[in-house]
Amino acid sequence: MNTDKIRFIDRVDGSTIVRKGSQENLEAIANTLGMLPDVSLSIDNLGVQTILCLEGPTDVEFFSHMGKLFDLDLKNDDRILTIFLGGGTLMHWVNNNYLAKLNKPEVHIYDNDVFKYQLAVDQVNQREGSWATLTNMLEVENYIHPRLFKEVYPIDDDFIDLVDGWENEWKHKNIPKDLSIFLKELKAAGNNEIAGEGAGSIKRILSEKAAPLVTVEDLRQLGAYEEVCGWFDRIKENLQ
Repeated sequence: MNTDKIRFIDRVDGSTIVRKGSQENLEAIANTLGMLPDVSLSIDNLGVQTILCLEGPTDVEFFSHMGKLFDLDLKNDDRILTIFLGGGTLMHWVNNNYLAKLNKPEVHIYDNDVFKYQLAVDQVNQREGSWATLTNMLEVENYIHPRLFKEVYPIDDDFIDLVDGWENEWKHKNIPKDLSIFLKELKAAGNNEIAGEGAGSIKRILSEKAAPLVTVEDLRQLGAYEEVCGWFDRIKENLQ
């Protein structure tokens, strides 16, 4: 919204004050007039062209690193607004279509570990201009190659044996839960250098420290390159 053309006449302690409109006093102006600012105009002025909707903050971190492999800088590209809907509130966001007023195409990508998320995907895909999908693998942590776990944790033991067919097992493995058990066993056996072995900490560490190390070859070995490339192609389709 172009606020510098607004003049806000207010009374403070009996005196009349004329203020120039700004983002700082826009809410006060809207409340005084009994109206809400046009959010869609504001977001247009910011240059936002598409909205990427994810489940949680570690997903946002993961996608910001993956995007760089596909020539997208999610953190600094003003055309892309990335938000997380929250695991407990995701269905509320979708059912109530809270983002509709922004009038922007949305890309929704959720983990495949919650059955009802398919209902959310189906709803979003019925909206013109928007697209949603579940990950083919269980969660975003499954897209991080197991070779990288030794890069972010002080361990020498293999979390999984890379024998023939290991990729199929990996797709459905609950990485935060199983890795937590693995690390706690190593710590109990005497590796006191291990820290951040809880499932929540693992999700954070993998998204912040391991995801930046993922290569295109890692994704190819996991059988995930085409899928991940497709995610970012969907985002690029909405950009000018």
